[in-house]
Amino acid sequence: FEILSFKSVKFIDGERIAVHLSPSVFHRFANNSRSVLSKFVSELRTLSPSVVVVVDREVGMDIGTASFGVSFVAGIEYYTGLIESLDEAAAGGFNGCEESVRKVETYVLRPRIVAAVVAAAAVVGRRSTAWREAFAVAGMRMVGFSQFADFQAECLLRRAQVGGFHVAKRHGEMMLYWHDRPLVATSAWKC
Repeated sequence: FEILSFKSVKFIDGERIAVHLSPSVFHRFANNSRSVLSKFVSELRTLSPSVVVVVDREVGMDIGTASFGVSFVAGIEYYTGLIESLDEAAAGGFNGCEESVRKVETYVLRPRIVAAVVAAAAVVGRRSTAWREAFAVAGMRMVGFSQFADFQAECLLRRAQVGGFHVAKRHGEMMLYWHDRPLVATSAWKC
């Protein structure tokens, strides 16, 4: 799609708004151009959200901001870590986990890997605007997470009982790692 408008959504006056985004939404814009991305972020700001939460599932794979080779290697490292973590969880002996892992690999990971390679190849020679850059230009600022959020993340990891995962903060983002490989980054932003 070329443009996204929030005009079709009815907001109640005084209602607090939280927006949840994935960087993949920015890849949907026509050529991820600065003007379209800037327009989207400006439109987002007009909502005056209390917070904008960005969950980056493909940490380190800023398609279009690096060469194809760099993006490709980052993608291989990312998906290798993701597959290793799934295999480790399946080895934990959870009932029916092998079949679930096969389905995740077939229906989630395989299409995402193909799409990532196609996207990286499509932007060769063009520099895209990183979403973080667009947020900063629009005057949005990253805000830190509370100690309660840290505590919740640690509790979830302990409940999973699969070794190798840990949570850490990096540049204001909360990161989920599989050993030394980042898998997911979450950040919160305010206007």
